[in-house]
Amino acid sequence: MMTAVLNTQLNLNIDRIASIETVDPPHVEQKKIVQLLDKQTQRIDELMVKAKVVIARLTEYRTALITAATTGKIDVRDVVIPELEHG
Repeated sequence: MMTAVLNTQLNLNIDRIASIETVDPPHVEQKKIVQLLDKQTQRIDELMVKAKVVIARLTEYRTALITAATTGKIDVRDVVIPELEHG
């Protein structure tokens, strides 16, 4: 094993690194952790795709609504717009 003695951060040295406690779970447990993280990452990726689809649809609906309102296809004179809660 090689040990680096030079570094680019002045306050980081071998003595400091050597005193850091680390966790090294068994290989089987590492595989389980990787599988869990892969599953969660896949779930997040799927949710991001769904969110992008929803955003695209809402943008289309907004554009269509603005067009309909500005061309007089729908009457918006008596529409009450609710206040949005900020927080």
